[in-house]
Amino acid sequence: MADLRLLTDRELQGGGEALALVRTEHPISVSASDRFVVRGFSSLVDYGKTFGGGQIIWPLSVRGRTRNVEALVQLLDDSLDRRLEAAAWLAGIEGLDADRLRHLTPLTNKRIAAVLARPNAPKGTEFLDCGGRHIFHHEVVGTLQERILALVAEYHKTNPRKDGLSREELFSQMTGVQRPLVQACVDGLMSTRRLKGNDQTVSLLEFRPSLGQDFTALVTLVEKRFAQAGREPPLLPTLPRELNADAGMVNEAVAHLVKAGSLQRINREFFLAASEYEALKDETTRFLRENTRGTTQDLKTLLGLSRKFLIPLLEFFDAQRITRRLDESSRGLWG
Repeated sequence: MADLRLLTDRELQGGGEALALVRTEHPISVSASDRFVVRGFSSLVDYGKTFGGGQIIWPLSVRGRTRNVEALVQLLDDSLDRRLEAAAWLAGIEGLDADRLRHLTPLTNKRIAAVLARPNAPKGTEFLDCGGRHIFHHEVVGTLQERILALVAEYHKTNPRKDGLSREELFSQMTGVQRPLVQACVDGLMSTRRLKGNDQTVSLLEFRPSLGQDFTALVTLVEKRFAQAGREPPLLPTLPRELNADAGMVNEAVAHLVKAGSLQRINREFFLAASEYEALKDETTRFLRENTRGTTQDLKTLLGLSRKFLIPLLEFFDAQRITRRLDESSRGLWG
């Protein structure tokens, strides 16, 4: 069973032709150019139960909006490029690769290969690399790119101190859009100098992080606290209360100092002033070079650290391939 709705005419006389939407009660498998017959439930005078038929020009469901009807009409154009432009519009964010062109259009494999091998996309469309060459309507790409720009701009508004929106967060916010298409749109925005970024983040071309006076003052205060603390620094969870500051702001200030090279992250709670870390690393490597190996107690005495700080520091040295465990109680230099 199916419903049939005329798109380009209010009614159809015998022998007439019109575009129509056919919605079946259950999904069926069809391709472009397949033919069909329309049968009714009761006989019509001079016709019987069979009162029409036609040919499929677009096998996917389409809403009967004016723009879509115009595209369906354009599918009947003599120009191949005009037909491809219409198909790209109807395909939406899924686009047209070789498989979809084969299913959604009557083009032969040879014709499809020739289209996708062109140096330039058909007029009104763009070639994007989404795990293979795809054709997208330029309005579809433009809408997606404007959506990306709006998300990045909103992120800058709420996070003026951050370098940019992380790519992973951008992918998650572009709901309903496949990751390769988002990536291709970002690449396009960067090539036209509307976005800038790196492997991790993207930002508007003209954006520059703005720390603000309050945050700058907090950064200075945090940096001074770690410099004064030396080898017994405050653990990150205790710092907001100690400084009477917002925990989120303190965490951001610490992250800023790590990025700037002023602090060295040992683990998620333990940070050292960069100069203090370098001194500890130099003293450890010098001792192990001269003595071949050192016990935990040797290093505790050498560095003047409590086990609370010594153990995570030595584990960090191991992870950085500065030192390595020789047995349960001693370490040597890596390599």
